[in-house]
Order: sequence, then C-alpha cells, then structure tokens
Amino acid sequence: MKQTLAFLLTATLCLPVSAAWWIAEISGGDCTITRNAKPLKALQLMALQEGDIIQVGKGSYLQLVKENRQRQKISLENSPFTIPQTPPPSSLIGNLFIILEKWFSQKTGQQVADIDLSSRGSIGKGFGLQGVGDKNYLLSGQKQLHVYWQEGVAPYKLVLKQGDTIIASTNSQQRQAHLSFPALVDGKYELVLEDDYYQRQIIQLEVGRKLPDEARTIQQTDLPVTIKQGYFALALVKQPSWRLQAQQALQKQPALLVEVLNMR
Repeated sequence: MKQTLAFLLTATLCLPVSAAWWIAEISGGDCTITRNAKPLKALQLMALQEGDIIQVGKGSYLQLVKENRQRQKISLENSPFTIPQTPPPSSLIGNLFIILEKWFSQKTGQQVADIDLSSRGSIGKGFGLQGVGDKNYLLSGQKQLHVYWQEGVAPYKLVLKQGDTIIASTNSQQRQAHLSFPALVDGKYELVLEDDYYQRQIIQLEVGRKLPDEARTIQQTDLPVTIKQGYFALALVKQPSWRLQAQQALQKQPALLVEVLNMR
C-alpha cells in the first residue's frame, strides 16, 4: 500500500490543478450526491463534477467553494442543486482523493466531532499531547500553536522554550491551549506540558526541516485556501513527525482534526 501510494503521488506531482467546485464543509448526515444516476456519499474536500446533483435534508448543509473561489451554502431551502459546467480537477487531486477516500469515510464519517475540553482529569500513562510523537517538525516562520492533550489534572501549564529561553507559556483549565509567539527560526525547541499532579511531558520540536514532496507540491497548487489546507494537512499526517504541523492547518476542519489528534 505504501509503495502504491508513493508511486501514485510521485507520478502526479508535476500536473497543474484546474478549476472545480469543492466541498469545503459538511454539517449533519443527510447530504447525498448523485452522479450519473448513482448515489455517492458527500465527503469533505471532495471535488464535484458537472451534473452532480446535491440533495440536503433538514438540519444539514454543505458549504461549497466555487471555481471562482466564492462560497455557496446548500441546504434544504435550495436543494436539490446541480453543479453547472465546470472543468474537472487535475489528476494530482483526483488521485489524492481516491487514495484518501477510504480513510475519510471510514475514519471520520465527516461529522463535526467535539474535542474533549473537560477539566476533570485522571492520573496515569495516558497523560500527554495528542497526535504527536517523540520527534516533531514545524515550518520556519510558525507564529502560533494549537495543542490538545489527554488525561491529567487541571490546571495545566504549557511552555514553549529554546534552551533556557521561554518563547511562550500559558495556563489552562481545559485540555487544550493556544500559544502565540514571534516567528520561529530554524533550530530545536521543546514543548513542555505539566499538570497539577506534577505529571510532565516534554515534546522535542525541530524547525526548518524540508517538507515532504507531496505536501510541498500541494502547497504550490492554485487551489482554494480551505481545500489546499485540507489536502496539505492530510499529506503531512502520513509522516508522524509532521502531525503537529498538520493539526495547525486543520483548525477550521474539526472532523479531520479530531482524527489526526487520535492517530497513533
């Protein structure tokens, strides 16, 4: 599977991206797409084709990005909606979506999932940041971090430091925190999480690593920003050391963010 994935991605890296309509956001489960008389499940980041018929039930909606970068909301009031004439997406995005479609549908279900923000915690081996490994890479110029963790006893303290220099710190009653700081330069850093029961986790960060080829190529495409961020993040999550960076691009796509947080 890994060899097939690498081959398909490498074979499509130099192809341009054409205009298309995209599903940028899904709310609710009553959203279907009919293509050539066959029903399809609506999936986040999905490229839509000319003639696709979108049907949305009560209490659900789809947020689309048009080929001209404008947004259009499809709900019960304007459903069914037919996608007008539009060029197809490039082979690059088509292949990426096919590869990731099974992961999308089986893992996320495309429902907006709540992140556990309760302040009640526990003591044990589960304490620590979610979706990160022993070694983590960040992009140069990063100015903020959204971080989530499991277990522990509130209040919590989160510190970003380089050597003995504290870059940023914050206290939180919930199992998440946001850090803002001057743009990071290349080098090695530490992210330190502590709780009220003296539990501690130290995460090693390295800033300035070269992006994986697939992520770099997606970053250079002419896709709508929301769609580009989603594909960029999902290209990064295949590399455990890049998952913390991927989380930063998924802050406005909670269904996918929750799955990345829970990856091992």
